Amino acid sequence: MNRLMIAAALLAGAGAAYAQESQDPTSLAQYQSNGTTAIGVGGVAWSTTVVLTGTVNGSVDATPPRHRLRVEVRPVADPFLGTYTHEATTLVTVGQTSTVTVSGLVAGAAYHWRAQTYKT
Repeated sequence: MNRLMIAAALLAGAGAAYAQESQDPTSLAQYQSNGTTAIGVGGVAWSTTVVLTGTVNGSVDATPPRHRLRVEVRPVADPFLGTYTHEATTLVTVGQTSTVTVSGLVAGAAYHWRAQTYKT
């Protein structure tokens, strides 16, 4: 089974990959692959896929939606590199929840993650 922990740090402003406006998301959460069963910090996933969510923050657009959540997921033993590994496929407006599905995790491994709101 996979272990996931919510990281305290956020990706906002980290490196050239984040040149567009970015803000710290709020209400970060992690779920089993069904997207509804919460995984507590340090909890165990049932499969090699998890769903990560956060409420996007940023400037309000005249032509929404233009925001998405980006996450960096790494094995706990590996440091964060400041580049995202996964991103939401659906754009949302400020204040809405953005969802990222992360698959291909290794059974039995422990992971940590962090997130940022990204404006396209």
